[in-house]
Amino acid sequence: MARILIIDDQPEVREVMQRILTGAGYQVEVAAGGDIGIRLHEQQPFDLIMTDLVMPDKEGIETIMEIRRSDRKVKIIAISGFIDSPYLDTARHLGANRILPKPCSRQVILETVRDLLVESPPPSPPAPGSAV
Repeated sequence: MARILIIDDQPEVREVMQRILTGAGYQVEVAAGGDIGIRLHEQQPFDLIMTDLVMPDKEGIETIMEIRRSDRKVKIIAISGFIDSPYLDTARHLGANRILPKPCSRQVILETVRDLLVESPPPSPPAPGSAV
């Protein structure tokens, strides 16, 4: 089961996204800001991170940059209510795999998450005789 982290300063957005993704069978955690999200990912890495771009404590651009410095493999979706913002292009150039407008439909969220997780190769099985 894929692990997903949702980083957004708006409680209602975190709640809706968590409900959608949990309902689809994903293990979901939430963070109210970039600093908390980065710490959670460092403690136990996620398969996919969805981060808002405009947040008070640490903006999504900074969050993406910091995560990418230590993890090139995690899939990142940048979400923003400011769809015409230059932040979106910047987020893509700095490591976001996909960009989504906020709000977006349940179907778009689930399709985007599925597409990104399918792009990730499955983990290699342990070598014979190795400790698990």
